[in-house]
Amino acid sequence: MPPKKIAGFLSKVKDTADSKLHAGITASPETQKKLTGIMSKVKEGAEKAKGELEKAKKELEDRMQDDFSDKGSIAEENGLRPSSLQLEINLTLEIGQLLLSLLHAWGLDKDLDKVALSKLGLLRPRIPVSFGLVSGRGGMSLVLPTWSPRRDNINFPTIIEYFTAIGHWELSHTLTTHHLLSLISITNTLTSVSNASFVPEQERKRKLVRQATHGTMEISNTTDASFTKQQEHIKQAWSLLSTLHCVLLHDKVKESGSTKHKRIQVEILAIKWQDRCLQVRLAAQELLVAELKNMGPSGRKHLVEVHFSKE
Repeated sequence: MPPKKIAGFLSKVKDTADSKLHAGITASPETQKKLTGIMSKVKEGAEKAKGELEKAKKELEDRMQDDFSDKGSIAEENGLRPSSLQLEINLTLEIGQLLLSLLHAWGLDKDLDKVALSKLGLLRPRIPVSFGLVSGRGGMSLVLPTWSPRRDNINFPTIIEYFTAIGHWELSHTLTTHHLLSLISITNTLTSVSNASFVPEQERKRKLVRQATHGTMEISNTTDASFTKQQEHIKQAWSLLSTLHCVLLHDKVKESGSTKHKRIQVEILAIKWQDRCLQVRLAAQELLVAELKNMGPSGRKHLVEVHFSKE
């Protein structure tokens, strides 16, 4: 029964008790005494039940209002996920942000660097990084130092700028290959995850739109159009980042004045072509196809002669 009907019924009980109480005045003293006691208890019970009902109704309305107001903020902060899963996702994104920030060729394309900072949320290194390789048996070898002394290059006046643009790609063929594999595979993964980025505001908006798509909350047409435009910019930015490292890296490094660029090893890419990790496999295929195209007919011929020449 609805609360309003229950309250009305209790009011009628109270009024009936009052009328019966006044009607009992004409009865005998003993009957009047009994009737007065009974009706007083009925009146008291009806008033008490009515008060408790109104109190419960008010608490229920306040609780529903609080739940409705907090629903948007809870969905935005936690994405309707368990806290442990949310923590794991945040940690994965932070690791991806760190790796891409360290591996990106900062300085080779100034415009792309601005996009990487503003649209993708990458972090520009302040000091050169010491890279290394882990062997199949678990041993690690570090390349120290990982940067050459600064040269007279007006395009890269500081050590860190010279290292990220040129020095990073002059260390070894193996490092270049593994770094590009890692960079392309992470980039493709983030592009496939609804064009995710590392900018907090953009990620909050992406979660809100995803929740609206699943019907957990509503979103305006203006916000939807803005989000679509934002996603197009992010997708384009990831595509430019991938193109720079997959196709244009050798030419860019050479144009910047490098004479010791260590190109990727085709042998490693061929091995990774059938890697059990899908993202690594796709990255190896992209890099191998791009490298074979960059070699040209003469380069591909030389590659075949080296590997299949008769001893």
